[in-house]
Amino acid sequence: KVAYLDNMPTYMAVTDLEGSLQFTSAVTIEKFGFKLEDVIGTRFDQMVWWEYSEGVQERMREVVSEAAAGKSIEFEVDLRMGEELVPIKYTCDPLKDENNEIYALLHTGTRIDELRAALNDAQQKVAYLNNVPTPIMVVDMEYTIQFVNPSWSDMVGTMLEDAVGRKCYDLVRSADCQTERCCIGRAILEDSVITCERIVHSVKGDITTRYTGAPLKDAEGNIVGGLEYLVDISDLKRLTEEAKQLSEDILKLSTPIIQIWDKVLMLPLIGTIDEERAEQIVENLLEEIVATSVEVVIIDLSGVPIVDTMATHQLLKTESAARMLGARVIFTGISPDVAQTMTKLGIDLTRLETRQSLRVGLQEAIGIVRDVVG
Repeated sequence: KVAYLDNMPTYMAVTDLEGSLQFTSAVTIEKFGFKLEDVIGTRFDQMVWWEYSEGVQERMREVVSEAAAGKSIEFEVDLRMGEELVPIKYTCDPLKDENNEIYALLHTGTRIDELRAALNDAQQKVAYLNNVPTPIMVVDMEYTIQFVNPSWSDMVGTMLEDAVGRKCYDLVRSADCQTERCCIGRAILEDSVITCERIVHSVKGDITTRYTGAPLKDAEGNIVGGLEYLVDISDLKRLTEEAKQLSEDILKLSTPIIQIWDKVLMLPLIGTIDEERAEQIVENLLEEIVATSVEVVIIDLSGVPIVDTMATHQLLKTESAARMLGARVIFTGISPDVAQTMTKLGIDLTRLETRQSLRVGLQEAIGIVRDVVG
């Protein structure tokens, strides 16, 4: 039994009812560097670890008196170890015999400095999370909320203390909640970080968020829940849509379609023709042909310095589609470089109606329309 006591990791001592030391464990002896026979009979309040404070010594005398009367006592106190004061959780309990008579007192001490450090570290990390302007939430495996920071609470309009213990989907109320699209659910199931966009119902109205879910694991690596954080991208989304619309407007302005005569459209092209612009040319021109029922379309390439394979095929597609809608297409202003490029690409220019200049093309187009009218 003494061996069992010696192997206990806590500081331990046994005194009689007057507080005289009768036994102390090997851990205690090892830590304080004295021999058991040197301290047997010493009053507990006079032990070396209490010498730093008369107030603590007085408290230990009170403890002996209270415990001898049958009371169990527990509190935190500092214990001197060399030059250092170490915080411990101290207990004193009466020991009773088979007749339920108190015959001795058991004193134990467990170091709590590491526990305090861990708690302080945890509190500091929680403080960091609380100060993050991004909404953060932690749930367990049943999607019960374990933690939310003030930003999350402000977003959904729920007090911190009211959120913990509730189901996340009852507060978030997103279309993804309780479906296979739920990012935090996918993160837990797939053991990976998942990011997606979703609409969240906030106290300020619906907001577009970029939502990230990540699995939370214990010390053994087992998934025990999930963490989510959200970034409000409503403004970014709006600016992106505005930029897209502006780009489309600029693209339309860069491919103006002009009705220069009854039944005659002109499309003057300037600058480089990339894939996006070429597709816009086809779309806009065909819409205009249908809307105006034109007979002739002039596509002027005077301002196009060079064309590549993709742009050339798009121009041919434009010409073919226009003919299918009943309009003749005349290309004007083809430069020697552009003509050479088309030839190298194997395009038969003889199948296209081409004129050397825009002026000649206009004369041709007006003549065609007059002949049709006549």
